[in-house]
Amino acid sequence: MDTANEIITEKSGSVSTQANATSAAQIAEHVRDHLVARLKAVEPQDQPFSHLYLENFFPDDIYQRILQSAPSADLCKGLNHKEAMRSDGTSTRQVFPFNDKNLTRLEGDTQALWQGVTEGMQADEVKQALFECLGTDLARRFKVPGQQVPAIEAYPKTGYFCDHSGYQISPHRDVARKIVTMQVYLPRDNSQETMGTSLYERGFVGRLRYEFRKLGLGSKDGFKEVRRFPFVPNSAYAFVVGKHSWHGRPQIECANERRSLMQIYYQNPSEPFYD
Repeated sequence: MDTANEIITEKSGSVSTQANATSAAQIAEHVRDHLVARLKAVEPQDQPFSHLYLENFFPDDIYQRILQSAPSADLCKGLNHKEAMRSDGTSTRQVFPFNDKNLTRLEGDTQALWQGVTEGMQADEVKQALFECLGTDLARRFKVPGQQVPAIEAYPKTGYFCDHSGYQISPHRDVARKIVTMQVYLPRDNSQETMGTSLYERGFVGRLRYEFRKLGLGSKDGFKEVRRFPFVPNSAYAFVVGKHSWHGRPQIECANERRSLMQIYYQNPSEPFYD
């Protein structure tokens, strides 16, 4: 009897695993096809640097499931960044990277959802469509003709982020190891609309002040905000990392968390992603 029960349990587990895998594959295909279509319809901008803002990022049914399936706080870890740290040593930003190890910490339908979402977002077809949208600065950065931009070698890493009241990050460009940065907003409604990321320009005075700051003189100012992406449900922005890709987020004050996904394309496949 024990042997029979063991066989039944083993078979049931196998069927369950197979069902989840199938579900994840279906989600990945659904997300991939939707994203490629949306990226082909978006109108990218090249000022102050190549970027895009995209609404209806996920299929609506997937977005509704995402809202119900955020990784629990005990699975996330605090981001150790000086501007995110509180005086008591805790962080205002929590992160859950969607790597293989972390995905196995999730269970059942939640694991299948995030595995499928990650695979769909990271699909090569999505990368090609995204890079084509951002072709102006990518062609300039990699010194290739525009038609070769979709073939630029890049490796995506994806994760879930939860920001708390007090989070901020000053204007910065991102490190050169990154090629494209993309953030997907996950609010439930429009109540956090003003909390999106801002793009900046830095004029001559700003450049001078920035150089003085590197010498320990002055402050990091001299930036002009030229655009702020609305933090509304199921929207996203993306930009090419380069010499002028200044972006940041003034300090947020909120009763509810500011939730999002981040996907970054790196030059090196072994690049750590908040691991």
